Amino acid sequence: MAMSIMSLAGYFYDVGFLYRPAEDQVATHPYTAIQAFMIGLCIVLNRPGRRQHIKWILTVSLLLSLSWLADEILGSNIVNTIIPFTDVALSEHNAGKINHVGINTFITFLLIWFSVAMKAFNYNLGSQSAAFAALSFPSLSLFGYAYTITPFHGEMSLLSTANLLLLSCAALWSTANHGVVRAILSPYIGGQIARFQFATGCIFAFFLGYLVVKSIASIQYSGVVGAYAVAVCWLIIILVTISAALFERSDKIRRRIENQLANSARTDPLTSLMNRRAFNEVLKYEAGRTNRYGTKAVLILMDIDHFKGVNDTYGHPAGDEVLKTIAATIRDNIRDTDSACRFGGEEFAILLSDTSPEGGLTVSHALRKVIEETDIVPSPEQSIKVTASFGLTQLAENRIEEAMIRADTALYQSKERGRNRVSVHVLAPPRHNVYCRRSNQTVRQLAF
Repeated sequence: MAMSIMSLAGYFYDVGFLYRPAEDQVATHPYTAIQAFMIGLCIVLNRPGRRQHIKWILTVSLLLSLSWLADEILGSNIVNTIIPFTDVALSEHNAGKINHVGINTFITFLLIWFSVAMKAFNYNLGSQSAAFAALSFPSLSLFGYAYTITPFHGEMSLLSTANLLLLSCAALWSTANHGVVRAILSPYIGGQIARFQFATGCIFAFFLGYLVVKSIASIQYSGVVGAYAVAVCWLIIILVTISAALFERSDKIRRRIENQLANSARTDPLTSLMNRRAFNEVLKYEAGRTNRYGTKAVLILMDIDHFKGVNDTYGHPAGDEVLKTIAATIRDNIRDTDSACRFGGEEFAILLSDTSPEGGLTVSHALRKVIEETDIVPSPEQSIKVTASFGLTQLAENRIEEAMIRADTALYQSKERGRNRVSVHVLAPPRHNVYCRRSNQTVRQLAF
């Protein structure tokens, strides 16, 4: 959009080099500058929640395009009537300086317009295809200016070429999460290879064509070589994008399988909670954090009461349903920052980060009550009620095994006192008036 504003400012202040960098070059027509500004504004605003605003801009842009087409076919004068500064462009054109909108410029704008419009209606692949097609015209014009082959750029100025290249790339970038553009920009190996092939292939073909064209005196043969270089570049682009898309598709399947394997190594298949290995990793991390920053964390061990009786009475499928329901209840009653795992059999472990023993006691009592009141229905004919016993302790420093022993001791105490209750095994604070090097291992047992 900056180049469009610069060109219009050149017409407004009568500064020719702002829209015609050199006297012998093609100028940027006011129609081109205004269309580029409007379409660039649409690309910027083409976001969810803002798309209502761009429909009017797209409508005006389309009317301008139809006006230009009517002028070319019917010989009318609509564009010169509604577009400012066209009198300057017309006088320059009559004086022998090229200042006119070429058919390549019109088609490029039309393709970018379709790309932006389809993006506004969430047709991302169609938008991407139109943007790729639009990119071909300014890229051909760029070859024309580099190789000094006038038919390649026609009446598209160098400023318009740069402007349309940027607009085409911006339209492509707006669909970066879809199709071949996503494959090319992928951070994985397929995308890295595609970007390397794309860059090296196009740069090599461009400079090889440039050297050959400059070494040939005949203009006729220069055009043939230039066309060949353009064709090779686009062949490389097409082949690289297709191969990148195919590679990304297969690599995506591989990544999904790897993620599934990684999740299965960390997840209990029945309850979808963490398994013991993953939970131990979280314990180590949290223990290190409490040691470094002095935060508090609570470890809870929970066991379903008389679970063997559930299996014996209702069968193992019903017992599995009980385990899944209890796991879902745990997930629903802890925070996202907390962790839970199936510790083994009917035993579960919960880690409450940034929580005091009093807070852990509150959570345990609430969870115990919810489990007690939950009706588990493994089948329409069955309804099961279970209870659970809890043992909790504070996670201190890096002594995970000691915390496990304390939590297990508290859990055993809950079962000894009749089950369906919570017991706490906490670290006793050291006495300030008595020196005791190992006071942090003194414990106090409380039962609730």
